[in-house]
Amino acid sequence: MQNYPVRVNPSITKADAPRALVLDKVIQEGGFIIENTSFHNDAKLGTDVKAEFETLDPTVQEASDQSVSDRDLNEKLLFIPGYCEFQEQDEYVKCFNRASKFIQA
Repeated sequence: MQNYPVRVNPSITKADAPRALVLDKVIQEGGFIIENTSFHNDAKLGTDVKAEFETLDPTVQEASDQSVSDRDLNEKLLFIPGYCEFQEQDEYVKCFNRASKFIQA
């Protein structure tokens, strides 16, 4: 599997609340690192508050981690690096096929 970082931004929303918690995460070597977190009063716009995760109060960090864990987001997002690798390979093949057709024309 890939060894380069893949950035993801899962958004946690609730059906009964118009707000959203957005996490800026990096997946690398099967693990996640939360770099930033944003809380948005309007889940559709998402433009309110953004903070470096490591600067948040430890209880807020733990609550965010628990929220992610409760929703199994880490496990659900582990397919992303493999998918990125697949997509990148697919793009290379398409590019080489186009180049080959161009050269042969």
